[in-house]
Amino acid sequence: MSNARELEIAEFVAIVASVLGTGFAAVTQQVAWVATPLTIGLGLNFYNRQRLWELNRKERHGEMEQLYQQIELLAPLEPTVKQLQQEIPDREQIENIQRAIVRLQQSSLPRTEADGLLVALSQLQKQIPPRDQIEELQSAIAQLQQQSQENNSSSPTPTTEDGNFGQVRENLLNLGISLKTLFSQLATPEGESADGQFQDKSSAYNAAHGIHTLAISADGKILARDSSSYEIALQEVGSGKELGVLEGHSDYVDALAFHPKTPLLASGSADGTIKLWDVETKEVRKTLRGHRAVILAFSPDGTTLASGSPDATIKFWDVETGIEKQTLSNDNDGITTLSFHPQKEILAVGTQGGRLQLWNLQTGEKLGEHQFIEFKQSLRAIAFSPDGKHLASGGDDPTIHLWNVPDLIEQQTLKQHTFGIRTLAFSPDGNFLASGSSDKTINLWDLKTVAVRETFTGHRGKINAIAFSPNQPLLASGSSDSCVKFWQYPVSETTETP
Repeated sequence: MSNARELEIAEFVAIVASVLGTGFAAVTQQVAWVATPLTIGLGLNFYNRQRLWELNRKERHGEMEQLYQQIELLAPLEPTVKQLQQEIPDREQIENIQRAIVRLQQSSLPRTEADGLLVALSQLQKQIPPRDQIEELQSAIAQLQQQSQENNSSSPTPTTEDGNFGQVRENLLNLGISLKTLFSQLATPEGESADGQFQDKSSAYNAAHGIHTLAISADGKILARDSSSYEIALQEVGSGKELGVLEGHSDYVDALAFHPKTPLLASGSADGTIKLWDVETKEVRKTLRGHRAVILAFSPDGTTLASGSPDATIKFWDVETGIEKQTLSNDNDGITTLSFHPQKEILAVGTQGGRLQLWNLQTGEKLGEHQFIEFKQSLRAIAFSPDGKHLASGGDDPTIHLWNVPDLIEQQTLKQHTFGIRTLAFSPDGNFLASGSSDKTINLWDLKTVAVRETFTGHRGKINAIAFSPNQPLLASGSSDSCVKFWQYPVSETTETP
């Protein structure tokens, strides 16, 4: 290897180490202490293996032995990835602090005592990054883990002088830049707006909460979304005009789903209740208790509501009576996403442990299951195509998987995003698949060409929810930047047959 190449690699390792070290230091010194050796270790590990490939061709066995010893010395750095993950606060910890601040502001404590507690809580809150930053960091860690596994596996001799070094170098450098940006302030100044963009102004904490779920009514007129004040905001599809709020939950709203035929909205909250709302009167029709729902879905005929929970159960509710009809248990693996088949008695389920499942709702048995084992990713999104022949899934890695139904055989993988997949939706005509990612972009995939037709950019946070209008070429998106955007997409060409 030339001295110029060695100098280039050394400079690159120093840049990535500096970028990552600076980014993590913005959270806590302890996390920075973990992150910097991890980055240096991965960089040196790759650098050493690149040199091994060169030395192998020249049979310089003495120096090869020394490099093997260096790689063995770097092996203890592998546990630092897990240690780093343990240092990241979870969503519940963040929201507990936010709720405590709100309740203190509303309490009847003596002013001096309340002010002192508020100062302490506010200082603590500043040390915890917003939820979107935490989850984006976890996605970055997953990519580092994957890169580490690739570097530590047996690597074939490159077919060219550079091998795959250039691509890996670019990937690592982009990752370093992303992590540096990660800890910059992502909040949009209050009141700022742009065409097609509508910001949640319901409280001072919307930057830390963002928009995490939304749904569009069956008639395509109303969009419902969560807010940072435990309310559900209603907006006019397309214009974004505010239509009012639904009040009744005592904690954050995690899931929303519109009835497929009527103006009925289901909402699941961290307060442990599911509410059925009449969006025309803005009144609660029924309150279903006993399930912390993070995902909701109506059956195609609208008679049943399914709710999935981190407690690893799926409950089925009679929409008319509000009575629980059935419960499925999923082996202590929390539910993250679910979707009804549009024609058959089949439910698709995604889990925290990276399992994709198809359930027969008539028998209560599994039709199939796939376990993702690539760094134990969590499934975040699944969606059936309108004809029910295909299922799309996405999780903590940037790849979208397309499956045949019901045999659950993988048909295609779609790769374009740079961070994990947060949300998926098929267009009503089945010609497009939209994917929202932690990389802050939305891709519109043309399923005829299996290529990206459009990429929508403009959000400042990860894309948590998307929904197609049922009757016009509009796609709605909700992001951790606390904004809703509406995007026009191209109507695909149709072929007339005689």
